[in-house]
Amino acid sequence: MEKITLPKASQLTSPNPVTLVCTKKADGGTNLATVSWWTFLSFNPSMICFAMAKTSFSGERVRETHA
Repeated sequence: MEKITLPKASQLTSPNPVTLVCTKKADGGTNLATVSWWTFLSFNPSMICFAMAKTSFSGERVRETHA
């Protein structure tokens, strides 16, 4: 495998469109978080993967609700 630099890796994987991840708050309200890295995991069923800090509120909601 050829090693590449971080700038080259960024060039190969960018641009990613900024995406909004919507999660439902415990009070029923909606929380929006911007995500700049995501990728498709599956088309059937529809699934995407995105990067978010474990300490983020939205990350916690996704892990709690699995949605």
